[in-house]
Amino acid sequence: MGILNPCYLKRRARKWWPYIVVLVFLIIGYYKGLFSQLSSYSSDSYEEEPRAILKEVFSLKRQVKLMRSVIKRYSIPETEYSDVLLPTIYVISPTYARPHQKAELTRLKNVFLHIPALHWILVEDASHKSQLVSDFLKLSDITFTHLHHSTPDDWKLKDKMRETQTVSVWPVGLVGGVMVERPQVSIDDQTKSHVTGWLTGWKPNRPFATDMAGFAVNLSFLLKKSKAEFSLTSKIGYLESDFLEKLITMDQLEPKAKLCTKVYVWHTRTEKPNMKDEERLRNAGKPTDEGIEV
Repeated sequence: MGILNPCYLKRRARKWWPYIVVLVFLIIGYYKGLFSQLSSYSSDSYEEEPRAILKEVFSLKRQVKLMRSVIKRYSIPETEYSDVLLPTIYVISPTYARPHQKAELTRLKNVFLHIPALHWILVEDASHKSQLVSDFLKLSDITFTHLHHSTPDDWKLKDKMRETQTVSVWPVGLVGGVMVERPQVSIDDQTKSHVTGWLTGWKPNRPFATDMAGFAVNLSFLLKKSKAEFSLTSKIGYLESDFLEKLITMDQLEPKAKLCTKVYVWHTRTEKPNMKDEERLRNAGKPTDEGIEV
């Protein structure tokens, strides 16, 4: 009850009034400075800027809150935290065992690491998953799916050159002034085919009008032909033809590259290819690359 005594209150007030006065001055000074600061932002040059900044901050806070809720709801891996709002890119890469396999996979991985929201599907051409690829993917820091499946034997690419029994031939692109010099192949039935000549722009009447890059010879077959050699007396452009004449006849040639319908060999230089004879043959209605991609 003593604390409510008027005399007691007066004594307390006389004791604390200097502090109260100082506190009031401090409060007035604080608000005076605040009001002056706010008045400075009322000018046209500063009025809109703080509002725009605050609006952007509040927008970012809402986005962060939304991202955290999505991460929690769908248990998204930590590696994808920054990309939850992006559509995922799925990259499918076939691969097979070879000495430089890991080097090429590493090069791909280093590219994919720069791409947000990417899922790498790696398919091994094998009967089972290899330990090399499994370990590589686990340490890749990329979201991945590891699969395997062997390519059927009848789908596998066949060698062009390796199975040569005597002399094999194929087209050569960008040579002799034309888009492609190529053997002309006749197909008697589904199992028998033979070379009947060459479609070429330069000296088409040569017995074997082929380029040096357009044929391969089986070594065992060559060693049986003691007279076969490249002659220094051959006319310009006839070196290949003279050599093949000592080895084989036209009907014994083995057409490769899908019966000479595919180009796997090109003559390339650091200059524009000369197409003068191609233009001449096109004007005559005989384009060398008709029906074949060079």
